[in-house]
Amino acid sequence: MITGKPKSGKTTLVRGISSHLSNSVGFYTVEIREKGVRVGFKIVDFEGREELLASKNLPSFLRVGKYGVNLPGLEKVVERIKNRLEESKEVDWVVIDEVGKMEMMSEKFYKFLLFLKDSSYNLLFTVGLPYRGWINRHFTNSEWWEIHPGNREEVRKEILQRLGVTNGTK
Repeated sequence: MITGKPKSGKTTLVRGISSHLSNSVGFYTVEIREKGVRVGFKIVDFEGREELLASKNLPSFLRVGKYGVNLPGLEKVVERIKNRLEESKEVDWVVIDEVGKMEMMSEKFYKFLLFLKDSSYNLLFTVGLPYRGWINRHFTNSEWWEIHPGNREEVRKEILQRLGVTNGTK
């Protein structure tokens, strides 16, 4: 489990680490920018498919700050990952970026996390600071790394070493 403040580098870190994981499924979150200004977020699964997660321009009664949240987009990605897990016995890792306020609005996402809790998959999550307690209660055997700009590279090396990755190979 990787946690830290917003803009601390959680997504960059998990993307770099997940590139070393064989047989993995999951998604990461990317900012949508227009003229250098963040206007939303999209979810990209490990097969490169994208869904809108949130946008300033999205009319939705579900909001996080100035962003309307697109639960159907998130839930499509969750469903694709669940289908992949059901279809393949080859999957070792499930990567989720992130467990945060937008994602936890979805009952399907919440139930998917509970499914993963009881599974035998290796898990790599980024976790928004407010959800650390929830994850700790449900994923009791988790290892945690908290990142900030001063320790990102150190944490990256530590996690890769923990996973048995040396010099970018496993």
